[in-house]
Amino acid sequence: MTYVVRLRFLVFILALLFLVASASAGIIDELKARQKNLKTVKAAFSQEKHTELLRHPIRSKGVFYFKSQVGVRWQYDEMTVIYDGKTLYIYYPELEEAERLDDVSGFFGPLSFDIESLLKGFSMDAKKENGRIYLTLKPKRQMPFQSMEMMFPAGSAFPEEVKIKEETGDITVIKFKDVEINVPVPDELFVFTPPAGVKIRQRQFPEAQ
Repeated sequence: MTYVVRLRFLVFILALLFLVASASAGIIDELKARQKNLKTVKAAFSQEKHTELLRHPIRSKGVFYFKSQVGVRWQYDEMTVIYDGKTLYIYYPELEEAERLDDVSGFFGPLSFDIESLLKGFSMDAKKENGRIYLTLKPKRQMPFQSMEMMFPAGSAFPEEVKIKEETGDITVIKFKDVEINVPVPDELFVFTPPAGVKIRQRQFPEAQ
């Protein structure tokens, strides 16, 4: 391959990369525009965690709640996760225990799938197929997972499916259904008031490396 041919091939490859990057940015901007009108979300979800340690996946289900400028709530059958943008609570009713993590503002994006917030802590690639948008995200700093993939149905501001790959190699798949957008959601859902006798354990999120 002559120098001229190699140069032309390199220019062609760089042009393709530029087009892909531009298309990806345009798709991300489209999602951001959709989410500007997203005030609340209520959705049922099912979750499967696949790990090499177990033959069968760990299954759970529940209801997801989101309210802009207020918080996020994951109501599992066996536990509750509440996040107000600063403090994260994980409550285990059967154990009468709760865990509290403070100053974890970076968790809002991963917990709520807010694109604007996710862009602050993740690199993001996007593609569109048959109207659906597929995102692949990788954290810019150390987090408990390696990557996150999201699929948004045509015209939707909220994902239908999320796939998370952890540092351990475990994979968690979350699927949403019965998604209700901009319906009344009370602020009280995002406030954790521990019942009498519940022990709260203070946890520290590992520093980024």
